[in-house]
Amino acid sequence: MAIIVVNKLDVAKRQINSAIRMLFSKEDPIAIHTVAAAGYRITRDMIKIHGINHPTLVDNFLRPEKRTEFWKIFNGPANFFKHADADPDAVLDTVDEAANDYVLFQAITAYAALGAPGSVEMEAYRGWFILCHPHFFPAAMDLATKVIGPIGIDLQTMNREQRLEQGGHLLEAYRRSR
Repeated sequence: MAIIVVNKLDVAKRQINSAIRMLFSKEDPIAIHTVAAAGYRITRDMIKIHGINHPTLVDNFLRPEKRTEFWKIFNGPANFFKHADADPDAVLDTVDEAANDYVLFQAITAYAALGAPGSVEMEAYRGWFILCHPHFFPAAMDLATKVIGPIGIDLQTMNREQRLEQGGHLLEAYRRSR
């Protein structure tokens, strides 16, 4: 049996990268969310421990009195998916698989705030996410084009299935270019 030696940042990177590959392979959205949220939680904890205040982190945009409420909503599905001690018969009826996209984007942002170099998966995902949601990032379209190159398609007009398929193609193309 092989022994793997990792630190917390390595674990977060592996979880985030795995969740990205799972997303673009159209695997189970619950598993994707659980893995992505775990990677995000590690990066978020490390940011807090190291006292990093990065301008793109969500906490910088939240009203202080609303932070607890925001994180309860944000972490709700991940906590539901991994705990059964307090509510073994509970049902979660608000699962939106597109939420995984936002969890992954936030995880990548937090990972970058730690000063760690992004992986091929993270850089391709970030470009894909920006191209899917240009209304959130009007100034970032140039960055997306630099990250993944001109692709000649409009991801906004595609349904989720098509966007994920294109994301897989973009990831493969990005891997080949590295």
